[in-house]
Amino acid sequence: LYEARGPIRSALGRARVLIHAVPGTAACDLLPWLREETSKVRARLVVIETMGNVFTGCIRAAGPSGSDAARRQTVRDVVSLADVATSAGARVLIVEPLPVGGLSATGDAWLTALTDDMRRAFAGRSDVQFTDRPRRSVAPDGRFVTSLPCAGSETGCVEGRVAVRDPYFGVHFCPRPYADDAAIRRGCPTPSPGAQRFGQALVAAVVAAR
Repeated sequence: LYEARGPIRSALGRARVLIHAVPGTAACDLLPWLREETSKVRARLVVIETMGNVFTGCIRAAGPSGSDAARRQTVRDVVSLADVATSAGARVLIVEPLPVGGLSATGDAWLTALTDDMRRAFAGRSDVQFTDRPRRSVAPDGRFVTSLPCAGSETGCVEGRVAVRDPYFGVHFCPRPYADDAAIRRGCPTPSPGAQRFGQALVAAVVAAR
């Protein structure tokens, strides 16, 4: 989401949007921010996107990365986020996690289980929707890929294909691996068609949900 924030703002045009995207944070890290913002802003729709990070203090005690305990706590935290949003009168759109590959490939089954658990947790709630549009924009068949056929006049097309994910770590959109967290915050040094596709697909899901 952090990588795609530019395309998201651009595609939404004049619509008022608050984007709170911090690389490496967990769902529980977002709770204080959301409580504060929903007390000041009358939100119509709150979009929640998480890859289930477990690196920060509010989630670390739940269990290590890839554990069932960490997954269950992440689901509880997403439910808490949704409850804060709906209590403030907003509807909720949950973005399904993307598949991962490269060095992160072992986490893919965990992310699939996280998606299934979240769907079960919100079963029957009409104020919470899910979308797989952003996921399908970079993984049309649900599996991690590093490149896809070019679309339109995308920058970076080589022999009819364009890079949409980092092949080394297998998480980010930037075709080049980031050296560290600071590099992520500085942004991708090359065009990032994956971020563009993801951002546009997320906005399409937002427009459909409104």
